[in-house]
Amino acid sequence: MFGFSNLKYSTRVEFYRKELLLLFFLGFLIFNYIIINTLILNIKNSILSSTTIQYEEKEEEELIVEWSSDWESKWKDLDCERIFGGDFVYAAMNKIQIGDPLEEENLPMDCLSIQNRNEMNKYWNKETTKEEKDFPLAFTRVVYKDYLLLEIELALHYTPENWYCYVVDSKSSPLFYSRLQRLAKCFPNIIVAEKRFNISRAGHNTNNAMIECANILAKPERRWNYLINLQNHDIQAKTNVEMVRIFTLLDGANDIEICVNSDADERIRYYLINFIWSFEELKLYKNDSKNRGESQNIFGINLPKILTLSKGYSAASLSRAFVDFIINELNLDKLLEQLNKAEFGVDEHLWQSLSISDNLNAPGGFTEQCYVFGYTTPFITRYALWGSTNCLSGSCLSGSCDFRKNKDSMILGRIISGIKILSSDLNIWC
Repeated sequence: MFGFSNLKYSTRVEFYRKELLLLFFLGFLIFNYIIINTLILNIKNSILSSTTIQYEEKEEEELIVEWSSDWESKWKDLDCERIFGGDFVYAAMNKIQIGDPLEEENLPMDCLSIQNRNEMNKYWNKETTKEEKDFPLAFTRVVYKDYLLLEIELALHYTPENWYCYVVDSKSSPLFYSRLQRLAKCFPNIIVAEKRFNISRAGHNTNNAMIECANILAKPERRWNYLINLQNHDIQAKTNVEMVRIFTLLDGANDIEICVNSDADERIRYYLINFIWSFEELKLYKNDSKNRGESQNIFGINLPKILTLSKGYSAASLSRAFVDFIINELNLDKLLEQLNKAEFGVDEHLWQSLSISDNLNAPGGFTEQCYVFGYTTPFITRYALWGSTNCLSGSCLSGSCDFRKNKDSMILGRIISGIKILSSDLNIWC
């Protein structure tokens, strides 16, 4: 009896001992997994930190980048498969720094040199499809620096049937402005606006600049179906024919982001408290009789015609009918003046407000009821990851990691070449 009891006790002890050993072993594996992954993460961060310039929400300091004449050969030697495969170490170790040469003679600007630079002649002279010829697009771009980046990006997607309009910040260097003008002389469908604007990082006068290009492009002899508004470091992520197919499906609808969040509410509250947004006050229609009278709001109350304010990205894709409407029918002077009075984000209200105001019923727009009841709208024109350090370069806010995740967007925003660009930032060109 006693021996049997001892045997039961011994078996139980052996069982618990094995269970404890198993738990200890599992704990050891988990501990090692955490330690190893922490070390890998630290190594990754240490590699990336040497190539990262922190992006801050404040006025951008002017960055002087030395121009290197061998950047073209480095670019040609990139292993695109490794970049697309997610080899972050290779991407981090193969950064490319592209800066505009500060001496005019270091960058020949005759038409032949422009077309042959970095073997881009195959892009300038590529064949276009019937789809593209039948459905031309127009692009406006507000710019201030990085001519080489702009030239390369344009060459990659250049289509003879499209129109390209640049408007230059008045603070930009004379050399930058001169290079753009000389580029435009080589192609009949590239325009550099004569009028320049004092653009701020907070968006002041950005809308004015875009309207300037819209005015230039709206001439009847300039044929296009959609106008895409872009900024200096926006990079096209779709081919021209892909964009044509997307816009064909949109069938005249504008692609405009509408935000419903606390930031949007705060900005709009500022505008509503400090300014009057009636059509009469804004003198919104050129035909003044259309500014007068009342309209019934969604609650059935008769009110003076008022512009409904909303917020979203300044980048937008606008139908030809919409652009013709705002250029030919509307007077935007007072509206732009009032929007420019805010401190920041002043370029994020124009297209949104004109598109959703039921009192305007603008072509390609949609009802303000979606916004009033808190519904956001899908948006595919532009993707930008603000304040993120998850992409490989840190300074590029849409690196390869973001490009793969956000491949539905037509434009990747804020790929900044004037600082240090990793090969991953250029992978959309591989």
